[in-house]
Amino acid sequence: MNDQKRTEICDTVESVKDNAMKFNEQINHYLKLTNTTQKELADTAGLSTSTISRYCSGKKEPSYSSTEMKQIAAAFAGIASARNIDLGSYEEILSALQSSSQDMLRVDYEVFLSNLKYLMDYLNVRSSELARGIHVDSSNISKILSGTSHPGNINHFISSVAVYLAHRFSSTNDRLSLASLLGTSPDELTLPPAVQDRIARFLGSHPRVEADDPLPHFLTVLDQFDLNDYLKKVHFDDIKLPPAVPHLTNRKEYTGLQRMMDSELDFISTTIMSRSMEDSIQYSDMPLEEMAADPEFIKKYMIGMAMMLKKGLHFHIIHDVNRPLPEMMIGLESWIPLYMTGQISPYYFPSSQNSVFCHLLKVSGSAALEGTAISGNQKDGKYILYRSREDIEHCRTRARQMLDKAQILMDIYRSDRRDLYHQQLESIYRAPKIRLICSSLPLMFLSRDLLNDVLNDSDLPQEVFSVIMTYYDRFRPLLISMLEQSRIQLILPETTDDETGLPLSLSDLFLEESVVLDQRRSAAAVNELEELAQKYPSFETAYDPDPVFRNTNITIIENKYVVVSKEKSPAIHFVIHHRKMVRAFQDYNPYHMNHQSTGSE
Repeated sequence: MNDQKRTEICDTVESVKDNAMKFNEQINHYLKLTNTTQKELADTAGLSTSTISRYCSGKKEPSYSSTEMKQIAAAFAGIASARNIDLGSYEEILSALQSSSQDMLRVDYEVFLSNLKYLMDYLNVRSSELARGIHVDSSNISKILSGTSHPGNINHFISSVAVYLAHRFSSTNDRLSLASLLGTSPDELTLPPAVQDRIARFLGSHPRVEADDPLPHFLTVLDQFDLNDYLKKVHFDDIKLPPAVPHLTNRKEYTGLQRMMDSELDFISTTIMSRSMEDSIQYSDMPLEEMAADPEFIKKYMIGMAMMLKKGLHFHIIHDVNRPLPEMMIGLESWIPLYMTGQISPYYFPSSQNSVFCHLLKVSGSAALEGTAISGNQKDGKYILYRSREDIEHCRTRARQMLDKAQILMDIYRSDRRDLYHQQLESIYRAPKIRLICSSLPLMFLSRDLLNDVLNDSDLPQEVFSVIMTYYDRFRPLLISMLEQSRIQLILPETTDDETGLPLSLSDLFLEESVVLDQRRSAAAVNELEELAQKYPSFETAYDPDPVFRNTNITIIENKYVVVSKEKSPAIHFVIHHRKMVRAFQDYNPYHMNHQSTGSE
């Protein structure tokens, strides 16, 4: 957001804050400032003189979002403009009138506070940002959110928040997100006053909203995903790559939505048919709703992506993740099958991009596709496919410049990157605070004697046994050092006498063999964990009787990153860096803690 826009919002918010009048006082104040009679106001607003008279006397007032309220605000704006009087914009006048309305005083404060927190979380607005946006001290916002303080005037506070958010979230994608949240259509939110009105209503009188955490569904899909089953379902082994085509047009232009979809497929086809194995760099912030509504296009697009992966290409994808967390997680969920291949490196831009223009830039070793459109008018955009070496190199230079400005969304480790992952683990085991939510027991928590006992009773080949012990000898000392210096919480599935014991996690070694401790060894492992907790006060264990996941371990390094480790199908690790996702994981605990914990609380 630029300085001019921020100043405009602050000025508008200030005008709302400073207002402390009742509705009849506010309307009479405007009549006096503009030297207007009640009849003149009635005629300009298209209302009866008797109605305006009752408003001015305080016997009646329009409801907060009524047509009459907007007609009066528009009338004052028009009269002030005609008489060259600085009364503020229509939006400012409407804000002042609405915030003085008694209709807004009937607010259930607990519902308001719950909805405010939900709205801030949905839009990813921090308390410090909200404080700056409505021009108040950040400590006041923190106290309001914690429930230790109330706004001095709830009407003014709600209006101020609504003004700020309506201006900040004004792009086409923002309107789509807000429309879904506020229960209306995007067409109803074309102007900031309409958005402001809906947000204020949401905060002031909407039923309490229960937060719908998007992480459980994302993690469940990840936990249950089987790459082998997926490849069979899409007949991956049957996909035949077309032969290379040596002579193609060097440049092709596309205009309109249908042609834009054609350009995407032409880019994929050209890339597949070429001999080049150069990495592909891709970015797009084009709205996907219209393309997603065409199932035939989606089918062809996904087949094309599968063919590029089968060819062996590596992708550097810059995702458009500057959107509410639920939408971001839904978008990333569709990439899970591609992430599992290990051929995707995902990135993101740390700040929102221009909300007026939409852009697309994709480049491979044999083609480049670029496009631009005005937000909300994608059908009038233009897309150009380049095939000449000079044009491709020019686009690749720009694509690399984009990557330089992007940040890593997550590092993805499969078995071919095991050494790199182990280097990452060494830094993890030096973190000051860690929470591990596990469906299987990390093997370094076992003593060497117990681990030997478990492995000797397994069917693992001797070479696998040796690999495991080499790993253990490397990381067990790091764990002990961390127990001495860091705060660690380990959450495991609870075992009972009539159930199978604890599974042993081998995913750090990218081994998909199953090793499960029997009841005797599971009990011994629990005893060893209790002994560690007694020896190291900063170590805490807890056991969940009804674990949500069976194939996933989650390691949360506070305020830094999250490691999501999939045990099988395939064994793979996602080291997530995106701050919004890290915060979401820190607030999320899928395990129903039964308070049977040891160690410090």
